[in-house]
Amino acid sequence: MRIFKYLAPERIDVLENQAMRFTQANYLNDPFENLPYISEVMDEGYNNKFHEEYLNPALQQVMSMQLTAELLPQDVRGMLPDEQWNEILSAYPMEQVFEMMPWLHPSNLIGALMNQMKKSDPTMLLKESFNKQFGVLSLTRRNDNLTMWSHYTNSHTGYVIEFDPSNQYFNKTINENDRLRKLNDIIYVDERPNIALFDSNFEEDKLIDHMVEKILLTKSKQWEYEEELRMIQPLN
Repeated sequence: MRIFKYLAPERIDVLENQAMRFTQANYLNDPFENLPYISEVMDEGYNNKFHEEYLNPALQQVMSMQLTAELLPQDVRGMLPDEQWNEILSAYPMEQVFEMMPWLHPSNLIGALMNQMKKSDPTMLLKESFNKQFGVLSLTRRNDNLTMWSHYTNSHTGYVIEFDPSNQYFNKTINENDRLRKLNDIIYVDERPNIALFDSNFEEDKLIDHMVEKILLTKSKQWEYEEELRMIQPLN
């Protein structure tokens, strides 16, 4: 396999300094780059897992607590000695407290938080997050495409560098599932990727690789002529 990068004449610094830029997705030339369609924050399976493994145990722990003076706001706590507060509060189990003040019930607070997340734009939040976390090195299998000579050089003037894809620089993966730190062929599709931020079909340690594939390694078929390969590098 042969791989190349097109560069304008003024980018002779790439050769002089022997350094290339890993570009954040916001600065790439496809307006739909780094913009998947997020159909839901959590799919049903992940939502059930979240409740079973995290929310329900936390609720049980809170419900088993005894309300004491130490848990009161300072301005309220200062109204009476702690001994008196503890005597008064001992008559009110935590569950009864939440019945009197349902807006403070943890399940209602979580529900309000989830509703707020739905009202926000998760696509833009994810875009900003990925833009801070990852850089993209775009390469191609073609060195003779006239359209690419137009897009990526200076009106067809400039140069192309050829790289050896077998060089260890292009394979720095940390495990067999790692989609980062190595060359990946771009996946060209007819429709914009559709993802859930938390998807139960993937283990947590593999979810980020799945999202990288859908967000940074998937493009419209209109770009298929570029025969692009990418290497994704964590910016940290």
